[in-house]
Amino acid sequence: MDNKQQQGGTAGKIVAGMAVGALAGAAVMMLNSSTRSKVIDSTNQLKESAVNIGQEIKEDPEGKKELLMERVQNATDVLKGAVKDLQGVYDIANGEIADQVKEVKENAKEVMSTAKDAGEELQNVGSQVKDAKGELVSQDSDSEESSSGNSSSTNHTITDRPV
Repeated sequence: MDNKQQQGGTAGKIVAGMAVGALAGAAVMMLNSSTRSKVIDSTNQLKESAVNIGQEIKEDPEGKKELLMERVQNATDVLKGAVKDLQGVYDIANGEIADQVKEVKENAKEVMSTAKDAGEELQNVGSQVKDAKGELVSQDSDSEESSSGNSSSTNHTITDRPV
């Protein structure tokens, strides 16, 4: 309970401090003569507007009510039209976006299919290159064996010869 009272007291002090600060700021602003005259002019205009509205309502309360209701109805009609137009724009945009998303999906499937085909082709080419390499390696081995047999016999005769 004491904690809540302290918080309430602190909040009250903060609000009071803010109010005092606002009043002090307003007082400082009022030291400037141009600001003071603007505030006085604005206050007088506001007072005159309020008095005029009050007199118009006293003179013809039913007419003012009808005028206000007419303005509200016109504003409502304008807003309904705007909402309808906005709904139309939304429907168009939503339809176009859905079509574009569908097109992107189809394009992505085509790209994936093409990439898969290209991958298979690359594997085939790779196999052919591997086969060609195997042929070259086996031919080189055969020729090396026959030449190494000759060279070993040549080497053999060279090493067996007395020096």
